[in-house]
Amino acid sequence: MISYLHGKLMAHDAHGAVVEVAGIGYRLALSTLSLGMLAQAGSEVTVFTIMQVRDDSISLFGFATQDERALFEKLVTVSGVGGKVALSALSVFSPSQLAALIAEGDVTRISSIPGIGKKTAQRIVLDLKGILALDEGEGLGGAAADGSHTSSAAKDAADALLGMGFNPTEISRALKGHEDLQDAHGHSIDAAALLRHALKHLGGS
Repeated sequence: MISYLHGKLMAHDAHGAVVEVAGIGYRLALSTLSLGMLAQAGSEVTVFTIMQVRDDSISLFGFATQDERALFEKLVTVSGVGGKVALSALSVFSPSQLAALIAEGDVTRISSIPGIGKKTAQRIVLDLKGILALDEGEGLGGAAADGSHTSSAAKDAADALLGMGFNPTEISRALKGHEDLQDAHGHSIDAAALLRHALKHLGGS
């Protein structure tokens, strides 16, 4: 199993990216969240991965954070949820948001995800509601329990910055005061926007 890739980001589009490692280009399918957290083409990146081997295909899925990969792994255990549908879910909601919806049993919002109908949403809640009660320190459970989108976004952004090679001290400085950042509608900014904000302070963009 390929656990992660560390190499040069060669290209990316709306559906995934190509990362070159030791002269080999790996095509990865990624969620919108993870795509938004990637650096510019030509930069070194670390992407966590899951490989799915089936009779008719081999697919490699990539994730900017380990929380996202962990939730993907749980989603694909549900009957009717394949890799593409799981990525679709993680493109609509962040890992913490989706975990919170599952914990709340919010079938209506889960069934709004492309590729997921009401019956599949009900199965997701039924199968995963109990096992998503993670320790607060592991990210998904803590963010879902207190409803803190901002802290989840900061954690996702910090994970991405670590993957880019920045050290914890640099990351802490770059993310300082993130609680006060808001988008044009007055809402807390998401992980991708927070990452762009941090990179500006780090001179990365």
